[in-house]
Amino acid sequence: MKSIKKIIPLMLVLAIVFQPALSKADSKLGFENKVNSYYTIEQDYSQELLNYNENKPFAIASLTKIMTYVLVMEDINANKYKLDDKIKIQTQYAKPEASTMQLKKGEELTVNDLIRGMMIVSGNDAADELAVKSEGSVGKFVERMNKKAAELELESAKFYSASGYPENDKENLMSAKDLAKLTTYTINNYPQVLNYTKTQKLVMPSRKYEAATTVPFLGKIEGVDGFKTGTTEKAGYCLITTMSLKPNNPKNKVVSVLMGAPTKYDRNTYQKIILEYVRNSFEPMNILNSEKPIETKSVNSVVDKNVEIYPTEDVSILYNTKTGLQQKVDIKKDLKAPLKKGQIVGKVVIDTGKGDKREVSLVVKKPYEKADTLTRIKRSAKYTYELLEALLVS
Repeated sequence: MKSIKKIIPLMLVLAIVFQPALSKADSKLGFENKVNSYYTIEQDYSQELLNYNENKPFAIASLTKIMTYVLVMEDINANKYKLDDKIKIQTQYAKPEASTMQLKKGEELTVNDLIRGMMIVSGNDAADELAVKSEGSVGKFVERMNKKAAELELESAKFYSASGYPENDKENLMSAKDLAKLTTYTINNYPQVLNYTKTQKLVMPSRKYEAATTVPFLGKIEGVDGFKTGTTEKAGYCLITTMSLKPNNPKNKVVSVLMGAPTKYDRNTYQKIILEYVRNSFEPMNILNSEKPIETKSVNSVVDKNVEIYPTEDVSILYNTKTGLQQKVDIKKDLKAPLKKGQIVGKVVIDTGKGDKREVSLVVKKPYEKADTLTRIKRSAKYTYELLEALLVS
């Protein structure tokens, strides 16, 4: 392989040459000993931005309701029931000390009302009613939650309840990394979830009910549009926040998971530090364009000599201005005609500076025919002459 090292553009050269990569200690944010874990990614490409203890499972409390929402939406898409179907509340599910939308036995609400109560004010009673609507009992619904977790390859996940409230002293578990994966799956497959999570207040005039969302930062940090809180004594204060990296730009949405803060104030303070760090340290950048050649290579054996080489896919990433970015292009040595359309002729490796490396194949987009013998002889002679001339001059 012929290795041609490229750094793009000039600002990236400066970043790599003059800014040393962060050490492991420097890359942390200073509150690691006060939380269970955190994990921050860019949603579209699942690019890892920040991490601490992200693979270890911890109690997730009401972050559970993200999975409950996913299964309810599966039901609705399968026409099992509709958003405007009414549910007669059968049981006073809410525990006095738990989050609730204050459902009362005998009242009727729509499925959509209960989703609002579950996702905006984190009503445990709403989650349990939806579970019963879906599977006939909370227990059967929980079985389905665990099956869905296995399907999504959330290896750390274990569910005991539909709401996140402890069940027989057992609490639902998941790692920060798997929670980010579940959140990304939810937004990608059910983007309407953001209509719930960005709502700042739940108002139900017919019930004379009004309550503020549990989700912080809405209307206070630009670009934040949810997502979910969770709190129990064992879980501590947990928070998932979704935010557009650049305000008013839906691209490059950040998903940030924070688990196990000691207080609500600490939870909000630490998450704000994460969001501000990401916004100030990362810039969106289009690295590869499948419609533009990454290089034009001179190949003597080809009729028109110049071969245009393209990446097989578009690549956009968040470039870390503190650690830099490298792009390394490797094109096969001694390319020879004929070349077929779509033939792989090399690869490009993108290193984001965090150990994240991404490989993209390089191809030709049209066939290149072999030049006739006389043309190839003339080109070889010219190349030899130019090489000898350069050696003599040096």
